[in-house]
Amino acid sequence: MAMDRSDGLAAAAKLVYPTMPTLLCTWHVNKRVVAHCKGKFRTNAAWKAFFDSWLSLVQSPTCEIFEDRWLQFTIDYDYGSTEPCVSYIKREWIKSRQIEWLVIAWTNQYQHFDTTVTSR
Repeated sequence: MAMDRSDGLAAAAKLVYPTMPTLLCTWHVNKRVVAHCKGKFRTNAAWKAFFDSWLSLVQSPTCEIFEDRWLQFTIDYDYGSTEPCVSYIKREWIKSRQIEWLVIAWTNQYQHFDTTVTSR
């Protein structure tokens, strides 16, 4: 089941479907990343490079590739005006273990028929 990160919805899903794995809606997560980070970039090209790196991170097919891409992501963006973006992603999606509900390396452990968003 894919959902946004609403605490109420997550609690209800856990109550009604206690054994069903929950996946995060990539559309909602990406909208949050855009809202928190896009304004930190001076050019559209710099923003596009950052966002493409983020998408590549989320689409990591294995945990090892994810770790490599995360290291490169932090090397590339964890400084200057983009440091708040990396801090946000680290706090909200990486350290909170939400990444296991988002990154393909973990979500593909469950049968979800490529459903990664809450809308058609």
